[in-house]
Amino acid sequence: MWHLAHVWYESDGTTRVGTVVSRLTAPDEMDADARAAGLEPEARFGDWPTETERYTPHSPLAICTYVKPSSPQP
Repeated sequence: MWHLAHVWYESDGTTRVGTVVSRLTAPDEMDADARAAGLEPEARFGDWPTETERYTPHSPLAICTYVKPSSPQP
């Protein structure tokens, strides 16, 4: 689990706290979830935001893109 808290300091002197809780997910598991939703893997990158680095097991993160398969033409 990944738990992150953000504190925003507003110009009027007020503060707000926001939190994010996520379950870290392996790329293979993301692919399985996408396939279950009817999508196909398109690409996987290991860099943000340039998306130029191909994903490797040593990448700090995985950016996965998926596409909806086109319908067969009658």
